[in-house]
Amino acid sequence: MQTEAELGAVLGQAARQLGFESYAIGMRLPLPLSNPKIITLNDYAPAWRERYAAARYLGVDPTVAHALVSTRPVLWSDQVFARAQDFWDDAHGHGLRIGWAQPAC
Repeated sequence: MQTEAELGAVLGQAARQLGFESYAIGMRLPLPLSNPKIITLNDYAPAWRERYAAARYLGVDPTVAHALVSTRPVLWSDQVFARAQDFWDDAHGHGLRIGWAQPAC
């Protein structure tokens, strides 16, 4: 794979083989230390991507917070999103209900 599109195609195929409709991957670069850059790639619907960015959900998404401190997988559930109910409700409104987050170092 040499392009973002090629990586996205492989990730999308893998997600569908696992029974998911979409994929998302994010990476926090170590520099600059004062404001590390975050790169994301996903095939969510454009409306959800726009809403996620506009609402700055990266800062309240419990799966992102979890990935910063653990490499344990997380299955999406009401319990996982209990402290971010508005985010969870908004995700549901965009058709997102089931997911699996797998952090990695």
